[in-house]
Amino acid sequence: MKEVVPSLVEALKDRDVSVRTSAADSLGRIGVKTEAAVTTLIEALNDENIMERQCAAYSLEKIGVEAKKAVPSLINVFEDKNEDKIVRYCAASALGAIGKEARKAVPFLIKALIDEDRNICISSVNALGQIGAEEKGVVPALAKTLKHDNELIRKVSAYALGNIGEESKEVVPALVEALKDKSNVVRNIAAEALRKIGRNEYI
Repeated sequence: MKEVVPSLVEALKDRDVSVRTSAADSLGRIGVKTEAAVTTLIEALNDENIMERQCAAYSLEKIGVEAKKAVPSLINVFEDKNEDKIVRYCAASALGAIGKEARKAVPFLIKALIDEDRNICISSVNALGQIGAEEKGVVPALAKTLKHDNELIRKVSAYALGNIGEESKEVVPALVEALKDKSNVVRNIAAEALRKIGRNEYI
């Protein structure tokens, strides 16, 4: 499939928005990791068409860590409160997929944990879990969302902490407390998170 990449990258500049959108979607599905594609997708994050911006963020997510040069642009998109919510959600997902190379996004993702839009909060939790605990503030922030009023947010918080694994030992007390959560799903996820952290004596 690599032979079609140059044509798809060129198609991202087509005058027809449907062509640009399809090209971005195809690049994401292929998971192409070329600098030319990443550069053009970064430009597409500023396209006037919402669907094009969504597909560009989605494609960068699929590319993952190789799209690290897109981090500043993805942060700008995520931070823009006037931006379409789905585009912001996709931008957070892309930052998470880039992982540790997206550490500069951590302060913005933590700030979004109190966003009034539940999906923005959830995407931020997931992204923080993928970026990991190396950046200061990640674990305490996820420990706090583990006590959120919304059950789904508590679920993804426990799951994210489990993904961080050994880096998350400081949050063991919060996960132990989550074993008393009224939701059996949250309790199960918290127990699994503790297992991943290697603290089975707390279960």
